[in-house]
Amino acid sequence: MLTTTGLLDAVPFFGGILLALRAAWRGRRGPLGVLPLALLVALLAGNMPATIVLKLQWVALALGFASSSLLVVPSLRPAPPPHPRFLRVPAPRRGPTERPE
Repeated sequence: MLTTTGLLDAVPFFGGILLALRAAWRGRRGPLGVLPLALLVALLAGNMPATIVLKLQWVALALGFASSSLLVVPSLRPAPPPHPRFLRVPAPRRGPTERPE
C-alpha cells in the first residue's frame, strides 16, 4: 500500500481498516457472530501484497462496519404511556337482527 499510493493515502486507508476491525470486534455478540471479524482478518491476511485489489475486501469492510450497528441496545428509559385514544374500548356492535332496547 505504501509503495503504490504513498503515505498520504495509506494513513486514511489503514485508519478505516482499524475502524472496521473495531466495529467487527464489537459486533461479535450480534446476529452474525464472529463472521465479519473472521472475514476481515482472512481477507487482510491473504491480501497483504496488494491491499486494495479485491472488491470482496470492500464488501467485508462494509460488513464489519454494519455488524456493530446490528446490535440492539436496550433503552434505559421506560416506555411512554399509550395515547388515551388507544385506551378507549369500542362499543359492542349489534348484529342485523338485534333491536336497540
